[in-house]
Amino acid sequence: MDNQTKKSKISFFSKEYWKTLSWKQILINLAVYLAIYGIMILIDLLTKSKIYDNSASSGIKIEHYQGKIIGTRSVLHKGTTIEIGLTMIGLHILTFAIIFGSLFASILFRKMNGLFIVAGFATVAAGATGNMVDRFILGGVRDIFYLPWFDRGTWNFADACLMLGAFGSAISMIIIFMIERHKKDKQAKENESTSENTANYNDTKLENKKTLEQNKNVDNDNKNDTTN
Repeated sequence: MDNQTKKSKISFFSKEYWKTLSWKQILINLAVYLAIYGIMILIDLLTKSKIYDNSASSGIKIEHYQGKIIGTRSVLHKGTTIEIGLTMIGLHILTFAIIFGSLFASILFRKMNGLFIVAGFATVAAGATGNMVDRFILGGVRDIFYLPWFDRGTWNFADACLMLGAFGSAISMIIIFMIERHKKDKQAKENESTSENTANYNDTKLENKKTLEQNKNVDNDNKNDTTN
């Protein structure tokens, strides 16, 4: 079994896997994660502070602007974008699990193409954090955007981060998996072709050696006959 096959069989959370991690790559992953995490939270909090009307209470919608593509209004939402039946404490626990889980998972990627997944994880964590801040302070989430042409509820930038981050992470995983699988298949074919060429070369070399020995024996026989 070659080294590449051994590396592909190394499992997560094993000593062998941690030995393959590069501190440089870990720091790059963390830098990308924290940068995107901070930027997304900042955008979420700024849009809420600039657009949301603090006089809005739960269940009351205060309209601000309605365009053809997007509109803004203030709604204090006590639940979640996708109702999952958790209490406020449960939502806080889930948010912390998302933050620390995604942060830990981000350091496990050993290649630069894993940064696409890291970016998705950071975006999801930022969305969860942005809404958690609202729940801590206001007891609900400040929703400010809606689609006039498809009005199925009001949402905020954090909600967009949750949905787009999760979707982006999933798509990135699929694409990276397909690319890595293609590379492994291509490498396996090249190794197989190399092995066949080596085997054919050895067979040809052996046949040539036998031919030379036979010719040598024939020459010796001819010399003996001539001598006699």
